Amino acid sequence: MSNLGNKKIMADNLLYYMNRKGISRGDLCRDLDFKYTTVTGWLVAEKYPRIDKIEIMAHYFGITKADLVEEKAPSATTEKAFVDMYIEAFGHEPSTDDIERAILLLRAAHEFNK
Repeated sequence: MSNLGNKKIMADNLLYYMNRKGISRGDLCRDLDFKYTTVTGWLVAEKYPRIDKIEIMAHYFGITKADLVEEKAPSATTEKAFVDMYIEAFGHEPSTDDIERAILLLRAAHEFNK
């Protein structure tokens, strides 16, 4: 079954790429000439963007449309996000133990928030 069209997946992926690029909702709206309320709807998973908007965002982030609309394997997405943030904060890659601890904590937080 395809996850294409899932608002929550889109919201999570969009937020991930915004964080990764270090931009705010306002930055995204200004840079792409999107309405703030529209982007807010996407980020809170109330609305789903049209394909043309998905294409614009994919180009903006330098990713594929699938990166925005398809569910990622939780450990791969979580690990990549953690490694990126860790390198940005500390200037070097985390140890395997650090990654495993972070994944366990993030999974626990995810389960708690369901």
